[in-house]
Amino acid sequence: MISCSCPSLWTKIPISSPYGSDTLLDEYASLSGDLSIKLAVDWDSRYGLDGLHALVPHSQRRSSLDLNISPEALSELLSSISLPLIRLSTVNIAVSGEFEPPHHHRMADENPFSSSPITEATLHRIPYSYMPINVRMLQRFHVCSYDPAEIHSIFRNSQHLIEIVITTCPPPRFLNVEPSLRITYPSVVHTSLRQLSFVLTWENARRITKIPVTLDYITLPALNEFQILASQTQPLPGILPGTLEPIEYSRIINLIHRSGCDLTDLTFSIPVPVNSFLLPMLRQSPALERLDIFVDADTAGDVFRVLTLAEGKVPNLKKLRIADAPCRGAVSGLLLQGDAFHAMVRSRLSGDSHLKTLRLSLKTIWSRQDLLIPIARDSPLRDLVKMKEEGLDVEFLFNLEDCLLEGEAFNLFFGSS
Repeated sequence: MISCSCPSLWTKIPISSPYGSDTLLDEYASLSGDLSIKLAVDWDSRYGLDGLHALVPHSQRRSSLDLNISPEALSELLSSISLPLIRLSTVNIAVSGEFEPPHHHRMADENPFSSSPITEATLHRIPYSYMPINVRMLQRFHVCSYDPAEIHSIFRNSQHLIEIVITTCPPPRFLNVEPSLRITYPSVVHTSLRQLSFVLTWENARRITKIPVTLDYITLPALNEFQILASQTQPLPGILPGTLEPIEYSRIINLIHRSGCDLTDLTFSIPVPVNSFLLPMLRQSPALERLDIFVDADTAGDVFRVLTLAEGKVPNLKKLRIADAPCRGAVSGLLLQGDAFHAMVRSRLSGDSHLKTLRLSLKTIWSRQDLLIPIARDSPLRDLVKMKEEGLDVEFLFNLEDCLLEGEAFNLFFGSS
C-alpha cells in the first residue's frame, strides 16, 4: 500500500478519545519509521490513559507534544517516560481544572524535558517549578510561576528567547511561603527578547504580585512589545478588580527606562492609571505604532485627552484599538466620553498624523446599566460612518458584531432609520 510506503503520512498522532487497543496505537506509530512524531491528546482523561502507554517506546521520536488532559493523567503520562525526549522542540500542555502539584512528587526529580531542544513551550496552569524544561534553546515561552527566582533564572539561561508570556500563580497549598526580607538578584541584560507579556487571572487578581520583583534586575534593550493581558478563558468581571499595585506600575516604567528600548506595540487589557502610568509609558515610546487599550468610565476621558495629537504623544501611531466592557453597575466610558473620543480621532486624521486603522469594541453582556443605546442622533460617534467613507480603516464591534455594517448590530447601536 502507498500509505505504508510513505512514513511521513503517519507522523501526526491526534487523539481525542481513549484507545481500546495498545496494539493498534503501537502499529500506527510504527508506520512512521524513525521519523519524528507529533502527539496531540485532547480528551477528558480522568479515568486513565488507556492505550496511550503503547506510545512510550516511541517517546524519543516525539518532536511535538500537545496535551489537554486532567492533572492526574498528566502525571501518569509523564512519569511513564523513562528516556529523555531528545527530539522534542514544541510543548503545549494544558490541564483541565485546578492543578495542585502533589507535595510528594516533583517532575523536576525525573524530568523528561531536561535535555530536550525545546524552542516553543506553553505550560497553562502548570507551575514551572513542577515541570522545569530546558530553556537554553527557547524562543517562545508561556509560563506560570509563583517564584521570582524562577523567572530570573529563565531570563538568565534563555538568551535565545524572543517572546515570553508570564502568568504569576499562587504557590501550592502545601508550600508555606513566609514573608521575608527583600532578595536581590544579579543583573541580567537580555539582548534577544522582543515581547514581554503578563497575564491577569482570577487566581492572581487579588492575592499575589502580578509583576515580579525580578523585573528590577532585568534589562531588555531589544524589547519592542509590552502587554498586560486579561485571561481569555475567564470572565472579565472577575479579573478587572485585580489592578496592579503602584510599585508594580513603577517597576514596568523603570524597566522600559532602564532598557532604553524602542517600543512599537503596547497592549493594556485592563484599565490603567493614566497620569502615573500610561503617560510615562507613552513619553518613553515615541516610536509607538500600535496601541491596544481598555477604557472604563473612570479612565476614558483622560486616555482620549493624552492621545489627542496636539498633546504630542506617540506621533507615529498607525493602529489604535480601544475596548470597553462595562461591568455590573458601571457605565460605558466610550459612550460617556464620546466628544473627547471624537476629537481625539479627528485630530489624528489630519496634518502629520499617521493613524490608518481604528478598532473599537464595546461589550455590554456584563452590564446591568442602561447604556442609552441606540445612541442619540447628535452623538459624535455617528461620525465613525463618515470617517470610514473618508478612508479610515475602522471597525466597531458592538457585542462582537460590526455595527458599521448594515444589519442588526447597526440598527441596535445607531437606531433604525
